[in-house]
Amino acid sequence: MIKLKKNIASAMILISILCLNTSVFAQDFSLLPKAGKNNNECTKILKDFDIKYQSASGGYNTYARFDAARTALDGDITEANILGCGVVTGRIRLYFWKPYVAFLIQNLSVLAGVLSMLFITLGGYQYFLAMVSGEDSNAKNTVKNAILGLVISFSSWMIVEIVQSFVSR
Repeated sequence: MIKLKKNIASAMILISILCLNTSVFAQDFSLLPKAGKNNNECTKILKDFDIKYQSASGGYNTYARFDAARTALDGDITEANILGCGVVTGRIRLYFWKPYVAFLIQNLSVLAGVLSMLFITLGGYQYFLAMVSGEDSNAKNTVKNAILGLVISFSSWMIVEIVQSFVSR
């Protein structure tokens, strides 16, 4: 009976993973920012950004100076574009570390949210199958811990956004 229950649970999880849309699993997730530009455009963007960064006011390695230089560029260049261009061209500057850390924390909190939702689904399957045997404490703990993880990942994302807005002033 227990072996049958495990086989059914494994089959249901496999079917749900195969049937879900790939966007649920963060198909554009990357720890390195994507530039969306080719090498020549990135070289020009970084050259213009370096000029704007050197003439911007504020401390040398501050997020506010980085943001001021980014907004001084023509067009709608985002942080991810600048960081991605640094990765594409290999021209990564020391003052890229603060925006990169913010980018990394944001993406990792999104990944944590996706994993939390996956574990909520897994706990739901376990709870559904545990109703047959009457032992649902593991399933309840899985769902409870996954919801706690979802709350923590959402809170971390909010904290990063708030801190980033205060630092970028």
